[in-house]
Amino acid sequence: MANARRALFTAKLEALEVARGNDGWLRGHPEPVILLAAGRLGPKGPVLESRHIARFPTPEVIPTTALPVDQLRLTADHRGARSTFFLFALALEHDSGDDIARLYGALESPARWGVVPHGSDPEPFDLGEACTRLGHNATRIEPMLDGKHLTLEDDDIVGGAFIAAPTHESRRATVRFHFLSQDEKNDWTARVMLTVRGQR
Repeated sequence: MANARRALFTAKLEALEVARGNDGWLRGHPEPVILLAAGRLGPKGPVLESRHIARFPTPEVIPTTALPVDQLRLTADHRGARSTFFLFALALEHDSGDDIARLYGALESPARWGVVPHGSDPEPFDLGEACTRLGHNATRIEPMLDGKHLTLEDDDIVGGAFIAAPTHESRRATVRFHFLSQDEKNDWTARVMLTVRGQR
């Protein structure tokens, strides 16, 4: 494998634009959290390469643009035949943090996850299918875990997003992951700098 063609993927979360934000009746502004997972499509399905929890200060005013508390960079590495990188994101309101911890743990197993593209038929794709069927633009999705829609008890889901990138095509661009809660009281957009050094 030493001479195999190599591709590198990096994703840096730059900022979170909060157009609308609400943490419930008499609870003030939300505490935004973004879960991120980067990986590649392997011979047996999606493979996780890195994951992170991005936290942001509670906004004092809304709308606003918030910077992450810590600078985060996700990476993925691929050698061999052409394949696809992916970046999967979940946006949540932090209340107790228990659901956030559970979902972060579940990101270790990409095969457990499915996505339903916003505005499409309700048939879910697994992450491998999403890599080949959703194209290479950021897509707003509804996340599913173990074949079921997410049910949270302690934190609140705002939304999900997904993007795929071929390993053989070099790319550098800022992508926008849009998250909108079902009640539309939370409307957030994450700006992510995406870089692919394609296989040669």
